[in-house]
Amino acid sequence: MRRKPDRYALIALTCLIAVAATSDIPVSQADTVSGTITYYTVKPTELVNKVVTDFQAKYPGVRVEVYRAGSGDVIARFSAEQQAGAIKADVITLADRPFVQTLARQSLLEPVRSRWLSSIDPRYVYDGGRDFETELVAIAIGYNTRLIQKPPTRLKDLLDPAYRNKIIIPDPGYSGAAFAMLATLVNTRAFGWDFYRGLKQVGTLVGQGNPAAAQAIASGERPLAAITYGDVLSLKQRGSPVDIVFPKDGLVVVPQPTGVLRTSHNLAAAEAFADFCLSPEGLADSAAFGYATVNPQIRPQGLPSFAGIPVLSADWKTASAQHAKFLSQFRAIFGLH
Repeated sequence: MRRKPDRYALIALTCLIAVAATSDIPVSQADTVSGTITYYTVKPTELVNKVVTDFQAKYPGVRVEVYRAGSGDVIARFSAEQQAGAIKADVITLADRPFVQTLARQSLLEPVRSRWLSSIDPRYVYDGGRDFETELVAIAIGYNTRLIQKPPTRLKDLLDPAYRNKIIIPDPGYSGAAFAMLATLVNTRAFGWDFYRGLKQVGTLVGQGNPAAAQAIASGERPLAAITYGDVLSLKQRGSPVDIVFPKDGLVVVPQPTGVLRTSHNLAAAEAFADFCLSPEGLADSAAFGYATVNPQIRPQGLPSFAGIPVLSADWKTASAQHAKFLSQFRAIFGLH
C-alpha cells in the first residue's frame, strides 16, 4: 500500500519552493553545534514538534527539550527560576509583549544574530534587535461549519442571543493571546468592558487556552470562539469541520516575540535554534500550520485576507501596569475564582 503523503510536509514543501530563489543557505556550523537546549513556548504543540524535528535534522548534535504551556504558566515557571537564580530556558516565546520587554530591559536577552533578519519585515524585530516575531498571530472568529451555517462577521455579532451557550473564549489569565485581546478591546471605545459583559450575558464559557478552545469548536461542544486563527486552521487542515472569519469590526493582533536568553548554558545552540526559526525552513513550518509569517514571501495556503480590516491596538504600558486589575475585573464579570 502506498503511504499517503503527509499534509504538513506537502504544504511546507510548497512554501519552500515559493522562496527557493532567496533561500540559498550558507554553510552552517551544524557539525560543531551540539548539546541540549530548553525551549519555553506558547506555540501550538504540533507546530513546536515540527519545528524541533526539522531543526534537529539540520543540527543532529543538538537536543531540544520543550516546555509548552499558556503564557501565564510559562511566566510563572520562568519567574520562579529567575528568583531562584536558576533560569533553565535557553530560548523563550511568549504571547506577552510587556513581559518580554521587561526581559530586554533587564539585559536578559541576547541581540538577535541571524542571517535571515534582512528577509523579514523590520517592524517585527523589537527592543533594539533583542527579540522578534516569526508568525503574525491575530484573533479570528472560529466556528464549526456543520453547526454554524452563517457565521458572525463581526466580534460584536457574538453578543447576539442567537449564540447563547455556543461560545467559548480562552482564559486571559492562562493565555497571553486572550490577554492581548482583553487589553486591546477594553482599550477600544467601541468595545470596552461592555463587550465582555455581553459575552457573559449570552452564556459564554471561559476555557483554558486557544488549543482547547479550538478542540471545543471542532467537537461541537462550543461551536463558536474568539480565538487565534492558527489553532483553528491547523485542525481544518487535518479534516475537522472548522473555519475562521476575520472580524470586520477590528483585528486584534497578538504579539508573540521570541528571544534568546543571555543566561543560556548553550548559547551557540540557542542562537542556531533562533536562526532556524527565522529561516525559510522554519517559517515554512509556521505557514504549513496556517500562520502568516514575518517573511512576506512565505504565506499559508487558503488564509483569508485581512486586508482593509482596521487593526485594533492595545496600550501595552497601561496593560502591563494594570495586568492584575484587568484579570480581576474579567474574573468578576464571569464569576471565576
